[in-house]
Amino acid sequence: VNQAGYLPAAPKVALFAGPAAVTEFRVLDAATGKVSFAGKAAPAVTDALSGDSVQTLDFSAMRKEGRFIVEAGGQRSA
Repeated sequence: VNQAGYLPAAPKVALFAGPAAVTEFRVLDAATGKVSFAGKAAPAVTDALSGDSVQTLDFSAMRKEGRFIVEAGGQRSA
């Protein structure tokens, strides 16, 4: 996930592609590392173009402002 930014009230969705499906994800405050949001990952689907198994991580309910890191399956956004 590499995103310049999201507006607080706007939809916020990340895509996860990893070696194994995940059930949960977290959004961490980049400065403190504290969890700002935790959610459930959508079921995995196969991307038609790449053939990769991907999952949607929807954190639209998060309204906090700041810099954040999305974490799922031991991987973190850049």
